[in-house]
Amino acid sequence: MTSRQKPQTWKVALAIGRVTFSEIIRDKVLYNIILIAILLLGLSILAAKVTFIGPDRVLLDFGLSAVGLSCTMIATFTGSAMLGKEYDRRTVFVALSHPISKLQFIIGKFCGLAAVITVNWLLLSTLLMVMYVLVGGVLNWNFPLALFLICIQNFMLGALAVFFSSFTTTSLSVIFMIGTYLLGTNISQIRLVATNSQSALAKMSLNSVSQVIPNLEHFSLGTKVIYNLPVTSHFVAVALTYALVVISLALVTGGVLLNRREQ
Repeated sequence: MTSRQKPQTWKVALAIGRVTFSEIIRDKVLYNIILIAILLLGLSILAAKVTFIGPDRVLLDFGLSAVGLSCTMIATFTGSAMLGKEYDRRTVFVALSHPISKLQFIIGKFCGLAAVITVNWLLLSTLLMVMYVLVGGVLNWNFPLALFLICIQNFMLGALAVFFSSFTTTSLSVIFMIGTYLLGTNISQIRLVATNSQSALAKMSLNSVSQVIPNLEHFSLGTKVIYNLPVTSHFVAVALTYALVVISLALVTGGVLLNRREQ
């Protein structure tokens, strides 16, 4: 009977996560996205040299965007294709033939994706901070905090990508993710439009969208990074709690949907 008992979730997550991490690295997706991000950082240095604004401020603004965009690309495209590849290769059936649940499988795949995002984030964040110091910038607490929130945001996006891929195709999952990102980064504008709308139906629809779509503005410090404005611990706590809740809901729901998916 003990041989039939399911192993602990964290052990399964680590095992599947290691395999997933290796697979993504072998696909060379990480290398391509890092190259794109480095090119963006290079363009930010060029922009810093041709503008009248301080080069450190330009590099900081462009650099944070490059790191965020790179991690988002990994979360979106790799996460969206993750489960589809498993079904195409039929490897998912081999994995699930062992005494593990589909929820454990989902969590493991997410852990592997999160590890790839973390490696990408560490490399680019280190490079950005070195470049920032070299152009005369002064590191302050908000800089690493902004980078940290970018990483947390993309963990959440990765969980959402895995969730979408649990019940739809890779192409639709990518479309859903792009829509989620574009809307999620503009929640305040959506609410502003809803407030100023004369149509009750439009106001209700826009408010519903702003409530349903994950709010990515929780992870943006905006001008607080450039001008080194104070960031409260409450802001950080809300961001971390929000991400934890969304990640948990996405993975649990993804596990339930994967369990009902036709095999």
